[in-house]
Amino acid sequence: MFKNVDVIVALDETTDSAYRQVVNVVMYGISSDITRDLTVPPVPYLVKTEFLSSVNHETIARLVIQTLLDLSIELDRVKLFLSDNASYMKKAFKDILQPIFPAAFMSLAMHMC
Repeated sequence: MFKNVDVIVALDETTDSAYRQVVNVVMYGISSDITRDLTVPPVPYLVKTEFLSSVNHETIARLVIQTLLDLSIELDRVKLFLSDNASYMKKAFKDILQPIFPAAFMSLAMHMC
C-alpha cells in the first residue's frame, strides 16, 4: 500500500470509555509524480491503534518508528508529521523524529478527530 510512495503520518491521542490512552496512527500515501491530479486528495488509512500505558514524547516517537518499520516504509519517505498541538507531540518530532526524517516537517491541527 505504501511501497515506493511518500507518506504523511498523522497521530491523534484520545482516551477511550475505560479511560485508557489510545493513539491512532493514520497514513496517507502521496505520489511524487507531478502529473498527479491534485484535485483528488490523498486517501487516509488507519494503520495502527495502540493503547499506551504512558503517553509522552518517547512513547509517541517509538510508536511512529515501529509503525513505519512494520509497514516497511523508509524513513526518508516521511514528508509530513501531522498532530495536534500537544507539547509531547511537538517534542517527539523536534527531539527524536525530525533528525531521522530528513525530508519531513511538522504541521499542527487544532483537533484531529
